[in-house]
Amino acid sequence: MVCDVNAWFCFAPLGVVRWDGAVEYIDVRWLHSNPEYPVRLVSEIGPDRYEVRKIELYLDGRVGYASKRVSSSDTRLSETTIPPLAEINAQSEFSGIEITASDFETLWDEYVVGPQLRDHPHIRAAAKVIHEACFRKPYEELDKIGLEEFNTIVAAALDAADKVRSKAEETTGTSSITPPSKTVEHAATGVRYQYKISLRFRHATADPADITLALGINPSRSWRAGDPRCTPTGRPLEGRWRDTYWTARLVEGQWPQEPLVDAIGRLLDRLAAHKDFFHQIRSQGGKVELFVGWFFNGQSGGDFTHDLLARMADLNIDLALDIYPPDLASTFIAKVAMAMEIVELHADGWVTAMDFMNALKKAIGAPDWHGSSYDAFLDSMIYHDDLNALRSPYTIRISGVHKAKPEAQNAIRLLARLINEHGASDRGGDLEVTMLVEE
Repeated sequence: MVCDVNAWFCFAPLGVVRWDGAVEYIDVRWLHSNPEYPVRLVSEIGPDRYEVRKIELYLDGRVGYASKRVSSSDTRLSETTIPPLAEINAQSEFSGIEITASDFETLWDEYVVGPQLRDHPHIRAAAKVIHEACFRKPYEELDKIGLEEFNTIVAAALDAADKVRSKAEETTGTSSITPPSKTVEHAATGVRYQYKISLRFRHATADPADITLALGINPSRSWRAGDPRCTPTGRPLEGRWRDTYWTARLVEGQWPQEPLVDAIGRLLDRLAAHKDFFHQIRSQGGKVELFVGWFFNGQSGGDFTHDLLARMADLNIDLALDIYPPDLASTFIAKVAMAMEIVELHADGWVTAMDFMNALKKAIGAPDWHGSSYDAFLDSMIYHDDLNALRSPYTIRISGVHKAKPEAQNAIRLLARLINEHGASDRGGDLEVTMLVEE
């Protein structure tokens, strides 16, 4: 018999493991008195029986957590498949029950999301301003609300501010409202921003190796038209790439050390020697662009002078800007303020996972050959912006999830989490796509 705290169960060789494609949530008590090990283990188990997220609770009040993206220092996901709950309960030291996805999300918010959000100084400052400016509620009440309610308050505060601003503009012809975020930033630390600049190519047939050779720069990611598709981590996907793609991160910086426009100008000096190559790519129907991830701490900006833009035009290089605040509260505010396209879906009547996926395919304008696996949606919604009719930035908002059947609910929540987790790695890099789940 083997016992491993990171697998958190002791077991003899297992029999047949359930493989029904469903996501499962379990809450298991580990009956012992050793303070070094958790006494309660709550897990989200994927269709392949591997843990997706985990919470560990200890006798002394400590909390450990792990997901595929983040984890606390002493907790990690099990490296082996999780046996059925009946096999776990067959061992005298364990007592477990199956819980709902909603139960798990409540615990995850309580023990993981909530503490991290409320401990973040930028989020607390933003929430304080919003409450005091628009709701007149005591700041102490913030510790009693969850993430969904916080997001609702942020959205309502922005709507209220927009109405006041619009009314002022109608009356005076100008806006006299100063955004709270700008006031707070100037009062606290002054406006700051960071940026990351990448050079990107797209071409129907070019060999990425030729681009690397011509520039003398190694790409951070590339593929050739016709190559088998895969995620950035190398996991295979269906089909083959339809065109060639090449990208390299060239500059990272921050203001006031060096303004973004100055960094772009310096980069254009470096790229000027390759003008003929850029023109060749363009003449063949390809695309060359500087992609800028622009991360703000508050309200700010920069002047893209006619001289700078003329230099880019002379090189046949486009400029793509992805403006994104660095913390979660500012991120939510920016999404509402930028009025990104919101696509509404209603889960009422969905019975199976396929009901949800078919509705999502229709909403994003997926091609007929689009697959129904989670990887297929990650591929078309996160890693590429040229497969579906709907182009980023956009948010898929799914309401009435509690009215759907359990299989559809599980599929909705799992894909939403995957979209938001995988998309987070591309914030300021490639795409801006999110999925919101509303009960």
